[in-house]
Amino acid sequence: MDKGLIMIIIGVVLTITIYGALIGLPLILIGAYFLNKSVSNPTTEVQKEIDAKQKELDNIDEKLSQMERDKKAELDQLEKERTEEITKNLADKQEELDNINTKLDEMEKEKTAE
Repeated sequence: MDKGLIMIIIGVVLTITIYGALIGLPLILIGAYFLNKSVSNPTTEVQKEIDAKQKELDNIDEKLSQMERDKKAELDQLEKERTEEITKNLADKQEELDNINTKLDEMEKEKTAE
């Protein structure tokens, strides 16, 4: 329970008697001050919490953007490697085809020579 509310309750109880009112009324006023102070502070606390959550959200957005950039760079690298591999395989197959054509030409020359 809030200390301001407790002070107000004690002050109200003390104001029942005439002499208690001398202590009770100031307690009510002090309790009201503390209660008002605790009610107005949550607004700034809530704003601070909202600001912290906004910063956290901004950090998450930045991390997500970085992850997307990293993923794109990784995909580009994989595509480049795959293209190089395909080009190398194509060159190897072209070389094999050239060798086969050379052998075929030699065999045709031998056949015509015979």
